[in-house]
Amino acid sequence: MRRLASTIRNLFSNPSAHRGSRRTARLALEPLEERSLLAASAGASIVGVAFVDSNHNGSRDASEVALTGHTVRLNGIDTANMAVNLTTTTEAGGGFFFLNLRPGVYFLSTDPGSGLQSSPPQATNSGAGPIVINGSETVTQDLAFGGLPPEAISGRMFLSSTTSTDFGFQGQAGDGTATANQTPFQKIALPDVLAQSTGDTISLAGFFSDPDITNTVVQFDTSMGPLNVELFDNQAPQTVANFLSYINSGSYNNAIFHRLTNLSQNGLAVLQGGGFTTNVVGNPPDLAQVPVVGIPSGTGQTPHVVGPGGAEGIGVPNEFGVPNTAGTLAMAKLGGDPNSATNQFFFNLVDNSTTLGANNNGGFTVFGKLVSPADQAVLTALATVPTSNKSSTDGNFSQLPLVNYSGTQFPTDTTPANFDLIRGVSILGQNESLTYSVINNTNPALVTATVPANTPYLNLSYTAGMTGSASITVQATDRFGASAIGSFTVTVA
Repeated sequence: MRRLASTIRNLFSNPSAHRGSRRTARLALEPLEERSLLAASAGASIVGVAFVDSNHNGSRDASEVALTGHTVRLNGIDTANMAVNLTTTTEAGGGFFFLNLRPGVYFLSTDPGSGLQSSPPQATNSGAGPIVINGSETVTQDLAFGGLPPEAISGRMFLSSTTSTDFGFQGQAGDGTATANQTPFQKIALPDVLAQSTGDTISLAGFFSDPDITNTVVQFDTSMGPLNVELFDNQAPQTVANFLSYINSGSYNNAIFHRLTNLSQNGLAVLQGGGFTTNVVGNPPDLAQVPVVGIPSGTGQTPHVVGPGGAEGIGVPNEFGVPNTAGTLAMAKLGGDPNSATNQFFFNLVDNSTTLGANNNGGFTVFGKLVSPADQAVLTALATVPTSNKSSTDGNFSQLPLVNYSGTQFPTDTTPANFDLIRGVSILGQNESLTYSVINNTNPALVTATVPANTPYLNLSYTAGMTGSASITVQATDRFGASAIGSFTVTVA
């Protein structure tokens, strides 16, 4: 008996040593042929591991979740024509075993309602089997489950922090909210608005927040390789929300880095992009058009954005605070207007914290940093491309990085391969985010209030010739449906 117990312990402590004799079955779907090990002692045993076969290959891979605390049932008839009906519970590593079995024919099954796919519902003499026991052998029979049915799936399973403990294999699924989810809140009271011209825009990201928000990670797919950047969601919430709205709209697809400076040129070294793309526009495309076109600053700022503290500008309110050190990502803006950042950004190639500090147009908002040395290597490669002065075509191109370009008709004789190219920007990880909506408008005839999809902006437009006031209520909702609301008054004089 001690030798048998030792054999069983070895099966679970070193499964790779027995891989040739292990078999796996998906319940009610994939019972495989029987394989036996030599007998270790008198009396037969059936041992195995229960797990979720997420890639459906019939064997357990290192990343696949074992089913802990799961009921396994053994039914059968032995050679003495005696019925066998046994149950056990899987251990921490998903292992189960039935010992001291007499020769006979056996079947493994599970109780229905376990929160796992096993169709048709398990009953006696269905599932994995038949398992034929002829003597005192040990048979290895794993149980592979197909996954979770829709009713067992909860939103908490899809966070970047998800672990196996978030999956509810026992009992019923939750209501879709994370146990530890915290509720959004109004960070700053929304200011009343005195109508300007025909419209206003409010950057809602600065007024609402959520304790669960952590730094978003994005990836630039560049011509020199992937460039991963961690964004500062808490330090610069409006800037990050604005930047993500451009990503979600695809505005940075096939964008170029159009400005590369060094310290000897103007006292700072940056690589700037987000202002131009190589996309040829039109349907059908206008092949005579210059193949480098501007990216619209289309975040809805017409004519200005109102931010916390009453800051106004044609773009995102300034959120300067983090210094412009090497490897950080910051927003470009217009001279003389601290609140004018829209679509253009730049990487600091050196420590520019003094040059781009608070004394320079209120400081330039840093909203991200490179993730690793590998990302720094990609940025360095992008910054070693030679530059050319093409300001006769566009004043923004006086320090334009160009790759193997020897043409004479810039930019009509260029191709995307001639540029420091950004094929696209994608979001790699985001634990929490807020979406915004208008839930009440007391005077829609006077004021139209809308929030464009995937943006943090509340756009207000006013009916010509009308005066009066309206109370607007907006709602910020997190990924689990928890929300916060805020109201303000719009006066059209």
